[in-house]
Amino acid sequence: FNLWRDKSYVVFFQDTNSLTMKFIVPVLGYGALHRKRVLFAATPRKPGEAIGALCRTHSPSTQVYHTVNIEYSEICKYITQETVTGDQYSMLPGNMNVFCIDVPTYVRLLEQTHGIIAEFINPKYTDATNTTFKKPTRVECMMQDFSKYLPESCGTHDIVACLLPPWYSYNPVKNSHRDALVKQAAGLTTDSAISAEFAYYRWFRLALSFQTPTVHSHNLCPEPTVSVAGILVPHGPRIVLDPFLSPTLTHVANAIGSRLRCTTLQDSVFIYGRFVTVQSLCVSGFLYVCVDDSLHVCIHNFTETTPPAQCTVLDSSHLTSLSCTSFHDAAIRGSFVPAICPEGFPMYCITVQALTEDEVRGNSATNPFVLDDATKLRFLQYSMCCTPI
Repeated sequence: FNLWRDKSYVVFFQDTNSLTMKFIVPVLGYGALHRKRVLFAATPRKPGEAIGALCRTHSPSTQVYHTVNIEYSEICKYITQETVTGDQYSMLPGNMNVFCIDVPTYVRLLEQTHGIIAEFINPKYTDATNTTFKKPTRVECMMQDFSKYLPESCGTHDIVACLLPPWYSYNPVKNSHRDALVKQAAGLTTDSAISAEFAYYRWFRLALSFQTPTVHSHNLCPEPTVSVAGILVPHGPRIVLDPFLSPTLTHVANAIGSRLRCTTLQDSVFIYGRFVTVQSLCVSGFLYVCVDDSLHVCIHNFTETTPPAQCTVLDSSHLTSLSCTSFHDAAIRGSFVPAICPEGFPMYCITVQALTEDEVRGNSATNPFVLDDATKLRFLQYSMCCTPI
């Protein structure tokens, strides 16, 4: 097991949830600080949602306790009626299929089980009568079931569920557009491509609004909603920051914080670059900034005014003119294709080649290149094509 040498934790995550990368670092930090052996990332769930529940089970015969995931299709076998809180969330948190195991515990599990996890069947039915399959069912095994095999020496205090608010942690892409509309009508989360995309933009809006980086509740900052292809989503500026700028709320606050100001709900801001900071930036319309990862750039006294980038709902006649890749993107969004850089819109690309030798030589964290209203014209380009996200 030399592979695990000098490593502390193994992280498993589900790749259908783009917000996962926003909370893995804090969860790992909590585990390391408090010396936890197993950490499940959890989110509030409502009864009936298609998400497993984290429970503490116990065997009367052996008096052994386990913290385990029970799949949503199996919950009714164990619990006839779930207790809910005042906001209608279940007392059993939802399992996001993101968990961390400390390496010594994981190695012992591999030696004990040889990596074999018990199988189960999770049938999908067309309706509540459970008489017709929606699609062929399959035999599955789930890595999160590893907790059933943990030794008794791994006490309940060693295993924790980190409860994270949905806006901060959870909006997977797991339903087709048609199924999402049915879920919405039933008062459940849609978990669709459209809702996940707009949840990603909202994450940045809320992260940028914090004066002190913290997460208070899962009902934070209600926003107006807008219907996109029939799906209700939070309405506000579309903001995306480079992953290097946003692994935690603290990183976002340090790099940008409240120093970015959008003037309308239709604004779009995309900032890419490993070492970008913002001192004062005002956007009315659309802004796209891309910086070489080797360069330190500070955006200061920068104002951008353009028409807003419009999101377009395409009908069937539009779809026939799209390329195969674009058609697939449009289909999973419910015929909705936003553009990360619309044709003819301004882009500011700061590269090593675009700077002078002196500017590159002196560039550092303490002496960043300042991108402002006076220097931005040096880097102005115009997008030649509409690039879907």
